Amino acid sequence: TVESALDFGTLALEQNALPEAIRWLQIAVQRAPDRAEAHEKLGVAIFLNGDAPTARPYLEHACRLDPGSASARLNLAAVYAELRMVSEARIQALEALRIDPTEARAAALLKALPK
Repeated sequence: TVESALDFGTLALEQNALPEAIRWLQIAVQRAPDRAEAHEKLGVAIFLNGDAPTARPYLEHACRLDPGSASARLNLAAVYAELRMVSEARIQALEALRIDPTEARAAALLKALPK
């Protein structure tokens, strides 16, 4: 089921078993293409595995599916920062903070971005 694939992928991601996480989360995205959580977690796993360009569309899609997700915005901001898309990173980090004013990681990312 999609829930099992998402659970296995999440567990692998939490244990930093990135290839395994990617494999399970790809299954989750295939089975539930409308689930923002699956797209976001797959994007994060791919990003942590060192491939920001491939992670970007998954995180952008997660933000379209769930515009109110501060974590998806923050993760997209981190990918944009890695890709040197500074203004886009700033926009997403600010949106993450607007959604969740207690999101300290978004504030830290904003401070770390070049002016």
